[in-house]
Amino acid sequence: MKLLTLLAALAVLFLAAGCGKTEVAPVPVGKMNEYKDPGFGFTIQYPENWKQLGTTGKALFTESQDMASKFIDPSKGIEGGRVLVEAIPFAGRIPENLIAAAKDTLRDQQVEMGPEAAVTVGGRSSVKAPYSIQATTKSKIFGYEIYVPGDTAMYKLTVEGYG
Repeated sequence: MKLLTLLAALAVLFLAAGCGKTEVAPVPVGKMNEYKDPGFGFTIQYPENWKQLGTTGKALFTESQDMASKFIDPSKGIEGGRVLVEAIPFAGRIPENLIAAAKDTLRDQQVEMGPEAAVTVGGRSSVKAPYSIQATTKSKIFGYEIYVPGDTAMYKLTVEGYG
């Protein structure tokens, strides 16, 4: 539970920092709401003005449905950021295979992958895979996925934003 709270805080800081624009100073996050996944039981804190638009085991946090829609169809909606937390049950699979499959999915989407980094999240060895996507001729989506092995599932935190 603390692990996902830490992940949420990291994600919010990333988005507040301008999704890769180093010249923008982080803004205070402010009051947070807490989401508890009804199926997997993980909890995560997210900014009070954001909405939880996901489903059990796949929690999506963003400011509005219009912002979420922009990631599906770049010609519609409004630019912004989103955080997606997925619980992927091991179901007999090992973490390394789940991570490899997730990275293959990113590559299949024609994303530009950055250098992978080993990170520690909640005391657990994790993998951070940054990427960028050319959404339109004028705009890019910058993001990263962090893969955190749990006891019975792999937690995949996806943080991405326009600009």
